[in-house]
Amino acid sequence: MILLLQSESLKVIQDVKQQLSTNFLLKDLGPLKYFLGQEVARHKKGIAVCQRKYAVELLEDTGFTSAKLVFNPTVPSHKLSRNEGEFLEDNSQYRRIVGKLFYLTITRPDISFATQQLSQFLDKPTDLHLQAAHRVLRYIKAAPGQEFGVDHSEAVAIYCDSKSDVAIAENPVFHERTKYIELDCHLVREKLHKGLIKLFHIASEKQLADPFTKTHYPTSFQHYISKLGLVNLYNPACGGISGEEAK
Repeated sequence: MILLLQSESLKVIQDVKQQLSTNFLLKDLGPLKYFLGQEVARHKKGIAVCQRKYAVELLEDTGFTSAKLVFNPTVPSHKLSRNEGEFLEDNSQYRRIVGKLFYLTITRPDISFATQQLSQFLDKPTDLHLQAAHRVLRYIKAAPGQEFGVDHSEAVAIYCDSKSDVAIAENPVFHERTKYIELDCHLVREKLHKGLIKLFHIASEKQLADPFTKTHYPTSFQHYISKLGLVNLYNPACGGISGEEAK
C-alpha cells in the first residue's frame, strides 16, 4: 500500500511518519514524483503536475503517435448530435477513449469541455463522435506533457464576469437576498473572507472559463489556455512529437 502525506509543515509529516512506523513497517520513498499516472515537478514558484507518460501511452494504444496535429480539441462550427452519422457496431473503443480522456482532465483542463461533450454519447456513439474523440487525441499529441502549474504562495485569484456575483461574495448585506443559492456559492464567500481566494471582475470576452463551456478556434483557444497555468516542460524531450504541421 502506498500512502501519500501532504502538509504545509515538514514537522507534521515527520511526526506522522514516526507514529506510523511504530505500528507498521514503512519504506520512505521521499518526495512525490510519480503516482497513478501523475508526474509531479517542484520549482521555486510552486508545483507542476502532468500526465505525460499516461498521455503518450494513450496515443500509443490508440495508434495516434504518428497522427497529424491540431491545436484545438473541438471544431467551433460543428456541434455534436445524436441524429447524424452511422452508429458504431462496437462502441467499446469509443468508451475506452472517453474514459481515459476523463482521467487525463485531472491535469488537462483544456480538454474538459471536449471530453464532457463526448461523454454525452456513450450509449450510442456514431462514427462522427469517434472522429471528434480522435481530434482530441490529435490535440493531445501536440503537447502530451503539457503541465498544470500550481502557485500556492498566495491567495488564488478568481476572475468573474458578473459584478453582482462579486458583490454577493464580498458584501454581507446581500447575503439575506440569496438564501436560494446553493451551499457551494456560500462556501466561496467563506473562503474569500478567510483570504484563501480573491475575486476580480473581468470583461466577458476575457473570461478564462470560456474553454470549459464552448468551442473555440485555435487562436483564441491557445490564448485562453496559456492563461490557465498550463505549461509544457517536456516540450524539448518530445522527440519531435510536437514539431509537425497542424492539419
